Amino acid sequence: MHTVSRCSVALLSVAALMVSGCTHPRSAQEIANAGSLTAANQKAAAAKAKAGTPPAPSSSVVVGKVSWASRVESMGVISLKVPPLPAGTLLIARTGDLQPVCIMRTTETARGHTQGVILLNGVPNTDDTVVEPGPEYDGLIRSNYNLNDRHEAATAFRAAGTAAPTMVPGQ
Repeated sequence: MHTVSRCSVALLSVAALMVSGCTHPRSAQEIANAGSLTAANQKAAAAKAKAGTPPAPSSSVVVGKVSWASRVESMGVISLKVPPLPAGTLLIARTGDLQPVCIMRTTETARGHTQGVILLNGVPNTDDTVVEPGPEYDGLIRSNYNLNDRHEAATAFRAAGTAAPTMVPGQ
């Protein structure tokens, strides 16, 4: 039976560590940039938390969802959660992750809790959420739609007695 001295075990352990190398999940450069291992861990945890943060709440008002849309006819029907909207009201269809997919304008055709829309830019999918756009969509509307038509939509809102500050050009 071989007896291994304590010195031999220590030397073998040191040799094994040198060959395999001591590793840490944070790179040496990452630790050096943060100033310490603790700071690097905190910075990584903050970045991970930020990545998992849901988008900020939207100021847009949900008015319903898309029931039907036709790319060929550039028309659609929305199921409303609110009373029918004045003709000419601009709406935005967006996906579940709040990505806008279509700008549309309401028509006078409304029955019960459904209303017809004209698709101005894009084609929504069935069950996409339809919102009355808040200020976060002003840039999108300006870049895809004529500003004078937005003014007409604001005028239609005022005529119906509904305040529509998000539809007034220049705000």
